[in-house]
Amino acid sequence: MSRWHDEQGCQASYNALLGQVLGGVASRLPTKCGNCQISAVHIYFHAHSRGRGGVWIWCSSCGCYLHGTTVVPPWWRNMEGVDEDRLTASPEHLEGLAQAVDTHWNALQPG
Repeated sequence: MSRWHDEQGCQASYNALLGQVLGGVASRLPTKCGNCQISAVHIYFHAHSRGRGGVWIWCSSCGCYLHGTTVVPPWWRNMEGVDEDRLTASPEHLEGLAQAVDTHWNALQPG
């Protein structure tokens, strides 16, 4: 059984976080999980074309995650070292890169 789960409580909390990011309010990572309240949430976009791509929001502590297709913020740049062929709905591949994802995210923050 996978440690990753995407039940309704996670979805609501992470959709709200995604809305903030897409609205221009991007937290430094890792940030607090709305499910377990531990600062272990990571966010990764993978841009494809025409400003769209995939998004993963996941908590390394409790295993909640959100994955979907979305508009990618204009400041975002895909991270080197992410094997696009290993990206699936669950954040399994990204979890191994969580610290690098946070560093990449924080370096890209506007302002």
